[in-house]
Amino acid sequence: MQNETTDKNAENSGKKSWLRLIPIPFTVFLTAMFYLQGKAYHAGYLAYFHLDNTQMSISTSDAMWLAYRAWGNGAAHILLTSGDWFLDILMSMLLPATIGCVMLILLLAIEKLRRKAAKPRVSATAIPFKDLSLPRQIAYIAAGLVGYVLAVPGSILVVALLVACSLIVLVEPFAIIGKRDAQDYCQEVPLASLPTIPQLPGFDPNQGVIHQLWCNTDTCAVWQAGAASAVPKSAIARTISPPLSQRLSGKPDTPHPTMCSPEPAPADNKTEDGRK
Repeated sequence: MQNETTDKNAENSGKKSWLRLIPIPFTVFLTAMFYLQGKAYHAGYLAYFHLDNTQMSISTSDAMWLAYRAWGNGAAHILLTSGDWFLDILMSMLLPATIGCVMLILLLAIEKLRRKAAKPRVSATAIPFKDLSLPRQIAYIAAGLVGYVLAVPGSILVVALLVACSLIVLVEPFAIIGKRDAQDYCQEVPLASLPTIPQLPGFDPNQGVIHQLWCNTDTCAVWQAGAASAVPKSAIARTISPPLSQRLSGKPDTPHPTMCSPEPAPADNKTEDGRK
């Protein structure tokens, strides 16, 4: 009796130790997904301004923060835009879903009645391998060898397909979210609210004011004459921020020009009688 109790305690402790290890792969998977989602969001954000993500690398902590921001912005966008079509889809699927549930309940009831009425079957006895015919023995051996040879590449293929599907479903949409956030930033943020750079090597001041967009540890994105560029952070000697007394609205209908505001059309120099 004591030995049985000891065996049960050892078995329970072994199960608990395995259960403690289960969260580890999930944590690794979620961490990797969050990192890749942040990188995808960053790449999509830069792609809107025609910048390569290799020009402005980000740290792991920045990628995690961008993933968190992308989740929030994406959820807010879905909640704000999905009201009407969500109700339409819900109402259109209500009747088919009800019919499907009724059919499923009927099928389960019929299957239960069929099992009760069915007679117990006599299980066939297994034939020893040595009593099989020679062709069947060769077929079994060949099937085992083929399965053993194809097990490793087949497993690799399945894992690769799962990883590819995970990337398509869980990572690629964040690049779209990044592009949409960059578009909102470009259309809503007034140029006058961005810091300016008086002088920057390689840029002609006559082409327009140089604005600083954002920076990482060693690179900064700047804006001049409707185009974004990535420059070394060490090349920027000084930036001038707008005064604190300046309050600019960041709405699309603001009269203040933004980065994506269309340039004003040149005025037509016409005389009073209509001739140029």
